[in-house]
Amino acid sequence: MRPPSRLVPKILFLACGLACAFARSASAAEMHVAVLPFTNASKDPELESLGKGLQSMVTTDLANVATLKVVERERLKDVQGELKLSHGEGFDKTTAAKIGKLAGATHLFVGSYTVVGDKMRLDGRLLVVATGEVVAAEQIAGEKAYFFELEQKLVEKVVALLGVKPAPKEKAAMARPHTADFQAFQKFSDGLQAFDDGRLDEAMKNLNEATAIDKDFKLASLTLEEYERLASQVRAKAEAAGHVEDEVARLEKNTAIAAEVGVLRKLWPLVDGKGQSPDAKLQRVAAACVLSVHYRAELGFKQRGPVNSEDLAKAGFDDFTLQRTADALLARAWAEAPDVFPRIPPLCIGFGMISSGSKEPIEKQLGYQIEAAAKLTEPEVLLSYMSNNAEVDPAAEALHLDAPGEVKLWEKLYALAERLPRLPDADRARYEQTIAEHRRKIADFDGSTQMYAAASRHTKDSYKLKEFAREIDKNKEQKLAYAAAPALLRELYLIDGRSELTSAKKPDQPRLVQEIESARDIRDVFGSFGGGGYYLFGNLPVWRLWGGTMWTWIRTGPRTTRRHSDELRYEFQSSLRPGSKRGPEPLGFITPVRAKRFTVRAQIDQSPPPPEWRPRGNPPPTGGGEVGVAFALSRVTPEGGIQDNAPVITIGYAVLVGTDRARLVQITRDGQHAIDLKQLATAAVGGRASRRPLEVTVEPGKVSVSVDGKRVSFPWKPERDPDGFAGFLFDGQGYAVLSNASIVVK
Repeated sequence: MRPPSRLVPKILFLACGLACAFARSASAAEMHVAVLPFTNASKDPELESLGKGLQSMVTTDLANVATLKVVERERLKDVQGELKLSHGEGFDKTTAAKIGKLAGATHLFVGSYTVVGDKMRLDGRLLVVATGEVVAAEQIAGEKAYFFELEQKLVEKVVALLGVKPAPKEKAAMARPHTADFQAFQKFSDGLQAFDDGRLDEAMKNLNEATAIDKDFKLASLTLEEYERLASQVRAKAEAAGHVEDEVARLEKNTAIAAEVGVLRKLWPLVDGKGQSPDAKLQRVAAACVLSVHYRAELGFKQRGPVNSEDLAKAGFDDFTLQRTADALLARAWAEAPDVFPRIPPLCIGFGMISSGSKEPIEKQLGYQIEAAAKLTEPEVLLSYMSNNAEVDPAAEALHLDAPGEVKLWEKLYALAERLPRLPDADRARYEQTIAEHRRKIADFDGSTQMYAAASRHTKDSYKLKEFAREIDKNKEQKLAYAAAPALLRELYLIDGRSELTSAKKPDQPRLVQEIESARDIRDVFGSFGGGGYYLFGNLPVWRLWGGTMWTWIRTGPRTTRRHSDELRYEFQSSLRPGSKRGPEPLGFITPVRAKRFTVRAQIDQSPPPPEWRPRGNPPPTGGGEVGVAFALSRVTPEGGIQDNAPVITIGYAVLVGTDRARLVQITRDGQHAIDLKQLATAAVGGRASRRPLEVTVEPGKVSVSVDGKRVSFPWKPERDPDGFAGFLFDGQGYAVLSNASIVVK
C-alpha cells in the first residue's frame, strides 16, 4: 500500500494570461515536448546524476499521452552535444529556438531539484520554443522518500499546462510510479549518467543493481535491455568481426584458399550495410549468420572440404581466430534479431554455408539462405528450436554469457516467442520452467518461484503441478539457507550449485577454504581435449592459452557467478625438488578484442599471497611474479602435430611488469609448440610490489606503459601486420595478481 502523500505543491504562474491563452490556442496534435536533464540545485556531487533519472522518468510519463509527441532523450543529448549546451537556468530565446529547430520541439521543459536532508523539491519551467518565453513555472516540495510522488505531480502539472486532457488509461499509466525505492532510483540515474559519459560497462552495472533492488522497476529494465543491445553491437565491432574494411583487406591478401575467401569477401560488406528498413536489417542479419557459419565450420574444414588444415595454416587462420570471428558475427546478428523476427529464426538457426562454386550474385545466394531459414518459422517448428538447449546453449557460449546472461537470453527468447500468434500454454510453461531453473542457479530464488508459479498457471497436468509446487517449496528452503550461509559457501553455490546449502552437515572452515580455492582454479587450456572454456574477467571474456605445466598455477579471485571474477591470481614454483633448474613457462590469457590501437587499464599486485592462498608447493611462494598485457596476438593455436624442424614463429608481443622494471618481449612458438619470450627492451618503473595501477597503450610503432603514475615508452616494430588480439601475460617465479582490467579500443 502506498503511504499517504506528504507533498507540498506550490504553483507559480508567470504571465498567467499568456499561459492560459497558450493552453487554449495551441493544438496538442502539434506539440513536440523536449524534457531537458534536471539541474542539481543542491550542489551535492553525489546527487548529480539524479537529473538524468528525472529527465528519463518525466519523458517516459509524458510519452504515455498519445496526443503529445515527446523528443527522445538520446536525440536531445545529441542536440545538446551539437550546440555544446549545459542544462539549467541559462536558456535564452535564441538557445530555445536552436534546440527547437534541431530537435523538432515546440516546447521545452527545464527542471531542477534540491535535496536538503530528508526534504526534496522539484522546480520546472515550460518554454515555448518559437518565442523563448517562459509560460509557466512549477514547484513541488515534499519528503525525499516520496520522490516518486513529486515526479508524478510535476508531470500532471506539465500536462495540464499544455492544455491536454489525458484519457483514463493514460492517467492510470502516468499514476504508476516507476520505482518507490530511492536507492534504485539513484542507481538508475547513475547508469544513465555513465552511459552519457561513454562508460557503457559501468552503466549496465548500475542498471543491473537498480533492477536487483527493485525487480518491478520496468523503466530500468527496458533501459538496461537497450544498453545491452548497444553493448553487444559495440563489442562485436571491437572484437574479431569488428572492422569490415580490415577483414576484407586481410582476405584479399589470401591466395591459399582463394575460392572460399571469395565468398567471404562478398558477404562482409553486406554485414555493414546501411539502412533501417526491414529488408536492410534482414540482409545484415542473414549475412552475419552465413559468415558465422562459415567461420565456425573453419571455412569448410569441419565439413571435410574443400579446405584442409594445411590450407588454413598457410592462410594464417587458426582455430581461435576462426571461432572468435564466428562469435562476433553471431553477436551482430543477435543484436538485430528482434527486428527481423519472425521472418527468420533467432540465433542464426537454419542458416548454412554458401558454395564457393556458385556463379550467382551474392545477394541472390543470400536470398536462398533466407528462404531456407524462413521454412523453420512455422510456429510449432520454430518453438522446437527456440526452446531447445542444443541450440540455445552453444549460442550462449558464442555470446560469452555468464549465468545471469543466460537467464536474460532465455527471457528474450520467451519474449520473442510471445510475439507468435496463439502461443500454446505448453510452450509457455516450458519456457517458464527453464527460466525458473536458470534463475535458481544465480540464487534468484524469488524470481525462480515467480516463474514456477507462472508455469503452474499454464498447465493442467497434475504431475507437472505437483512438480512445480515441490520446486517452489525447494526455493523457499534454498533462499533461507543461502541467506544464512557463510560467504564462501554462497560462492560455491554460485559456482557449482552446492547442495550443502540445505544439508544438515555444513563443511568446516578449513575444508571450505580448500574447496573454494579448488573451485576457482582455471585448469584447462584453450584447444585442450574437453576443456578450454572462457571466463569473464570483469567484463572481458578470456581464454587460458599457455602455461599448462605442473609448476604453474592460476586461479580467479572471488567469483560472483560460475564464470565471473574481477581477479586473476598467478603462482609459479620451479619444483618441489631442491636445486631444480626448471624455468617458468609463460602463462597467457587471450581476449576476443582485436585492434591495432587500444588502452588497457588494470590493477596489479606482486605482494606475497594472502594466508588463505593454497600454494602449489612448499614453502609458499613469495610475491614478485611478472604480469602484463599481450597484444598483436595471432596464430595462437598451433595447427597439426609436433614438427621438430619447423621454424620458430612470432605469435605476439607483450609488456611485462615486475616489481621494479617493465620489459617489452616478443612471444614465439617453435615446432614443438613451446612458448618462449625474447626480450626487446627494458626500463625502470619504480620498486613497489603492492597494489598499484597499470596502464598500457598500444599503437603501431610505440607501446607506452604507466605503472603507479610513472610512464615509459618502448619503440615497437612488429614483424608483420600489428593487427591482432589483446590479452594478458604472467611470467616468472613467485605470485602476482591482475584485477579490474578494461580495454578501450581507439
